[in-house]
Amino acid sequence: MGLKDAPMEKQKPQPERTIRDPLKAAILYLWSRAPYRQGQVKFQKMMFLADWLHFLRHGYTLTGTSFRMHHYGPYSERLREAQEELEIEGLLERVSYESEGSHKGSLHRIRHACKVSLSPEAKEILDEVIRLVGRLRPDQAMNLVYTLPPVVLARKGDLIEFERLKSPAGLRRFASEWEGFVKTVLPRGEEPTGALDPLYEETKPLRASVSASPD
Repeated sequence: MGLKDAPMEKQKPQPERTIRDPLKAAILYLWSRAPYRQGQVKFQKMMFLADWLHFLRHGYTLTGTSFRMHHYGPYSERLREAQEELEIEGLLERVSYESEGSHKGSLHRIRHACKVSLSPEAKEILDEVIRLVGRLRPDQAMNLVYTLPPVVLARKGDLIEFERLKSPAGLRRFASEWEGFVKTVLPRGEEPTGALDPLYEETKPLRASVSASPD
C-alpha cells in the first residue's frame, strides 16, 4: 500500500506592510498615483514642491529631507537613496524608457502594494502636486520650481533653506499670492503647455518682496 502524500499546510497570508518613514511613504504615494512617465528629474521637483507647500502651510517640510541646488534645480541625494532602498525592499522597481526625441530616462513603478502612514494634510498636498505638475513636461516643472524664493536665493551647490526667507509677514503674503498665480495659470484638468513663461515673469515682484523684506 503506497504512502499517501501528506496534506500541504496552507500558507498564511502575510500582513500588509505599513511604511511609516515620511520620505519613503511620500515616494510610494506619489509613484502610485502620478501619471506614468514622470522621470527622475521631474519626480525630484514634485517632491520639492510638496515640501515647499507643506512648509508654507504648516511651518515644516513634509518629508524632512534636504535639497541642494543642482544642474537642474533642487535635488535631494537622500531622495535618490530612499528610492534605491525601496527597490531593495521589493516595493519599487526601476524602469528605463525612451521618449520622443530619443531622450532616455528612468522612472519607478510600484512592485508590491503596501500601506503608507501619511497625515490627511500630507496626502492633500501630494494630490495637489500631482494635479498641478503631473501633466507638465520636465522643463515646465523646472520653470515652476524656479519661481520659488528659496530656489531663487540659492546658488549651485547651496543647501536650499526655506527658513532663509526673512519676513514671516512677507512669507504669508507670498504663499497666498503665489498659490493664486499657480491655480490661475495651471487650471485643473487643462493642458498647461506654454503657461509657465508668464508665470515666472509675473512672480518676480513677489519673490523680490519676500527676499528683500527686513528682519
